Formats: sequence, structure tokens, C-alpha cells
Amino acid sequence: MTPLNDEQKKLVEDNHRLAYFVANKWQKNFTMIIFEDILSACFFGLIKAGATFNPDLDIKFSTYSTRCMDNEVLMLYRKFKKTHEYPFSSIAVFDADFKRADYEAIQNFNLSYDDNVKELQDAIEYKKVYEELITTLNPLQRDVFVRHFNLGQTQNKIGEDLGLSQSYISRLLSRAGTRMAKKYKKLYMVG
Repeated sequence: MTPLNDEQKKLVEDNHRLAYFVANKWQKNFTMIIFEDILSACFFGLIKAGATFNPDLDIKFSTYSTRCMDNEVLMLYRKFKKTHEYPFSSIAVFDADFKRADYEAIQNFNLSYDDNVKELQDAIEYKKVYEELITTLNPLQRDVFVRHFNLGQTQNKIGEDLGLSQSYISRLLSRAGTRMAKKYKKLYMVG
């Protein structure tokens, strides 16, 4: 990247608070990544935006830089996902509002003899909820869902195995999550 000229430096300096705002927004979604890493990605995106912004286009710098920062945070998240185990790796259910809700590893729980009865009852209840929700999916959605969340396969790997594109696998997961979230709300939410 080429060094910034004075005008570009001023744009970056004037919008440094925007980087904090964007980092806070993403921290709510990616709690498994430490805030400083997200903030660094945002600052990197802001500097990239300053270096590549074209004032002749009909777009504000804040809009352009926010998109650049979002892209940097998403790239950080993808790298993190490849190298770390994140909280919803073993089983997660998409929620219509938040896209993911951790159901505490419903599928893969291990209980020792010292666990109390309450923990056992909770685990059995989680397992029942999971089994009830997974039955709402059609066979293809169920297969993709289990491969992705229970077996930890990537969308690309699943697509290769099934002869489908990664984008179609993504849509299947999204639809499965929406369907399961609706069923969960219908069965367990009052009101």
C-alpha cells in the first residue's frame, strides 16, 4: 500500500472514532474474538479506505470506510474460524434475529458419575429439544446441518461431497436455521 498523502491522512484522522463504533458493532456478534483484534482490523480497513477512496464518486467517505472496515473484520473472522474452535462449533441453531444461538453442545454432551441429577435432566431436555427441531428439516437440510455443525465440515467440503455449490449450502443452512427457529418459537415461546 502506498503512503497516504495529507488529504488522505486527514480523512483517516477525522474518522478514527468511526473505527471504534464499527468495532463495537462487530464485538457484539463475534464475542469469541478479542476487541483489540477487531479494532485493529477496523483501523486497517479505515487506512485502506483512506488510500483507495475516490472523492469523485457519489459516495461519502464514512459509508465507503465502514464497508472497508466490515470487510476487514469479516476476513479476520474467517481466519479465526479456520484456526480456532469457536463457541458454537459443535452444535448451533440459527436464530431468525441473531443468525446463531448456542444450544450448549446438545448433540455431544458427556456426563460423568459425579454430575448431579439437575444437569442430567437439563442435558436430556436439550437433547429432546434438538431432536424435535431437527425433525422439522427436510433430509437434505438435515444432512447439511449435521455435517456443518455436528461434524464441523466447511460449506465448501459439504458442497464437494454432495455435488452442490458453496452458496447453495449456505442458503440451505440459512433456511434450516430459520425453519428451526420458527419451530422453537412456536413450541417454547409464550406470547
